[in-house]
Amino acid sequence: MSAVEASAMVCCCYVLSVKLCGVSFKTYTIHIKRHHGNDLVPPPDNGNGDVRFVLYGLTRPPVPSCSLLDHVDCLLPIEPEGFTLYLLDSLFSKGLCTVKSIPPKCRLGFSRVLKGALDKVICKPDDISCWGVSGGNLQLVRETLAESAPPMLDLDGSDHDLTERNLKQYKRKICDGHYIAAVRVLSSSGVAPYNDVTLQEFKTKHPFLSAPSLPDLHIDHHPLIASQDVVLDRIKSFPRGTSCGRNGLRAQHLMDCLSGEAVAISDELVSSITQVVNLFLEGKCPIMLDEYIASAPLTPLVKPGGGIRPIAVGTVWRRLVSKVSTTMIGHSLDGYLEDLQFEVGVPGGGEAILYAVNHLVEDRRDDVGLSMLLVDFQNAFNLVDRTVMLEEVRRRCPVISRWVEFCDSSPARLYYGEHSLCSCQGAWYLADGTIVGDNLVVSKVLELITEDGPRCGLHLNVDKTELFWPKEDPKSRLEGIFPPNISRPLHEVKLLGGPVSVDVNFGSALVMKRVSKTIGLLDAVAKINDPQCELLLIRACAGVSKLYFAMRTCPPRIFDLAQLSFDMALCSALERIVTASGLGFRDWQWRLSTYPLHLGALVFIHHAMEIDFLSTPSDVATPKLMKKIADIYFTQVTKGVESSFSFSRRQMALWQSQREEHTSDWLRVVLISRLGQTMNGKTYRCVLCYRLGVPLFSVSKPCPACSKVSTGDVYGDHAVSCAGVIGIKHRHNAVRDTLVDICFRSGISAGKEVDIGLGGGCDKALRPADMLLYSWEGGLDVCVDLTGSSPLTQTGMADFLPGRAVIDAAQRKRCKYMTKCADIGYGFLPFSFSSFGELEKDAVTLLKRVRKFSMAQDIGARAAVHIFNRISFSIAKGVGAQIVSRLPSNLL
Repeated sequence: MSAVEASAMVCCCYVLSVKLCGVSFKTYTIHIKRHHGNDLVPPPDNGNGDVRFVLYGLTRPPVPSCSLLDHVDCLLPIEPEGFTLYLLDSLFSKGLCTVKSIPPKCRLGFSRVLKGALDKVICKPDDISCWGVSGGNLQLVRETLAESAPPMLDLDGSDHDLTERNLKQYKRKICDGHYIAAVRVLSSSGVAPYNDVTLQEFKTKHPFLSAPSLPDLHIDHHPLIASQDVVLDRIKSFPRGTSCGRNGLRAQHLMDCLSGEAVAISDELVSSITQVVNLFLEGKCPIMLDEYIASAPLTPLVKPGGGIRPIAVGTVWRRLVSKVSTTMIGHSLDGYLEDLQFEVGVPGGGEAILYAVNHLVEDRRDDVGLSMLLVDFQNAFNLVDRTVMLEEVRRRCPVISRWVEFCDSSPARLYYGEHSLCSCQGAWYLADGTIVGDNLVVSKVLELITEDGPRCGLHLNVDKTELFWPKEDPKSRLEGIFPPNISRPLHEVKLLGGPVSVDVNFGSALVMKRVSKTIGLLDAVAKINDPQCELLLIRACAGVSKLYFAMRTCPPRIFDLAQLSFDMALCSALERIVTASGLGFRDWQWRLSTYPLHLGALVFIHHAMEIDFLSTPSDVATPKLMKKIADIYFTQVTKGVESSFSFSRRQMALWQSQREEHTSDWLRVVLISRLGQTMNGKTYRCVLCYRLGVPLFSVSKPCPACSKVSTGDVYGDHAVSCAGVIGIKHRHNAVRDTLVDICFRSGISAGKEVDIGLGGGCDKALRPADMLLYSWEGGLDVCVDLTGSSPLTQTGMADFLPGRAVIDAAQRKRCKYMTKCADIGYGFLPFSFSSFGELEKDAVTLLKRVRKFSMAQDIGARAAVHIFNRISFSIAKGVGAQIVSRLPSNLL
């Protein structure tokens, strides 16, 4: 059983009254009775009779045996019943497994409890008992310790091979919307086994040394004082699915506490969180908690070339306070490394470095008096001397020195399973450097680094340090100039992942290597065997960032072969996704699928179109500039598309319809099955084929739903407009249900199929409103009538104009029902959409208002930004269902 109160205690807000059950994944309060099925479980008695709330309908978790609880009693001090460091150490040694998100119905209660715990800390920050548990909560902690198993870092063991484990982890990442991480997982070498060998490698990378020593001097600078706006902004900056530290508290827990019903006290809670952040910045947290707040669990990822790469995940409070600090002081440090580093935090800095160095090498290639030194340090991330770093912070950034010293002046605990290591060295550090100049000057710089570096914990890695110039100076090999074992490449070096050379072949080989890796990622994505996931990852351009960087830093002439190889691989991948490598994916489909989304395409990574425009040796193509140039280019391309292809009337109408706003939103949805945002492979491919104009039907085969034969309709236009079984009514209801669910999740009062006494006319039965929005317009209830249309019907093809179908359908609804609704005291609003996802202006206005309301209810606004995506996806899913129900069984 997991405990969020244990998480918060460690990170300065021990939640006194709530725990999350790892079995039923529900929250409980400590001071109340808990229902599991028909059983009533009494809480630990704290003597004050507090009752918060009760949750029903939960499965009773297993009760630990008496022997286990007795064993836990042996671990805990019996004399004091309050918070102790021994208890804290026991909790961290066990590790806590918590749910990713607080259930919506529990958020308000959880927020109140969290605020109460924070306020206790704020009132008495020096009293360590205010940071912990008291009274009857101790029994809960005992149960937590008894039931928590040591975290296993290789849970799948030998039951699954590496590919299966990667696919399992990939599903978690893609559901969180972490597309780049999902691709990395697919091509990952996995996690090192949980054994003594891995533990020893960790100890080698984190050697035990004495803690940093600083003079006991008073810091007379005032600390930073964070505002609520900055703290709230930094809470929002955590990506969805951010992992937790050893204590189990997640960034999502904080965002949940400020969302939904908890919005009622969100301002007060943000104020309390801000005050606690400021306590940390002022150095008022009890010093004995520093090694726990600065702690992190270690995950040993296997490097492709062998060895492990330790991944440490710090506690949320450490990350939050550090985020606030860097945001507030970042600009004041612009001049500190202004002339020394150009890569981190400098837009286009990496490209500028490569252009400058290559320009210098090209111009002075025959100057034998020059050398370029590429410096590398041994394990700098873990071995930098913290004493030097802390002294530098005091000198350069005294306003954050209290916080930095709290985190780094004492050994931090790094947990690996049941083992813990003490980390006394290491800090985030730029471990690579480049020096270009006269041979003797470069030699003196290297001598200075070798002699003075160890004082800072920087030890030169001679094996990876390189000395290069196109024309070598023989004098540079004289004794005492450079180390004899330093590497001396003859023709080229790699700087910041880009080529520095006068040899075109080296740049071509480097680019080709990048393309090969990208093609390997496309092959890894194909193993998913889910076209929706595959297209989503390809659309996100996941895994091609290094290829983009190479395109911006290498001359265009070296891309010919790489371009051809990549385009062939991408075309093959898209053909597999759209038609399952079947027939129908031709030049038109290939071109259309590689346009930007706002031009009705599927993806936007067709490199053949970008190379000549985005690789300019004379200018630095930053991402913003790249996007601007691409927009200009594709605008010109679309103007000449008719001359490039012989369009039929239907193809032109198809392309124009999909260029309308919101028609491509369905491609952006995150895969969440409980929101209906998934399709099976066949349905998804049908939608893609319909949108790309891939033939699906025989020319004269009758419709299985209505037996109508549509001559020449091979693309599915009749299927999309058919009123038979799984027809337009099915799509209408799917969109209606999604819209009602969006309103419900946004906190808007709405009813579905509400009888308002509206006559159907001609002695027809009363017609219910598709959706009724209560008190929506100036206190007036508004009827929302959904209507779908299909622009590519035979009648709709005459004098085709994009968007006209939804406008005409909405106008017909207004003429038919607006006056009738007004007569009985209701407002009326048509919600008109097409089979391509076009939306009439009233529908857009309604969704924008719902989105604005949702953003006020959700601190992360994640539901709000996907409202249009959900509607678009439900339309596409309905279209897919219509086509599949009429499709030959052996197709796709």
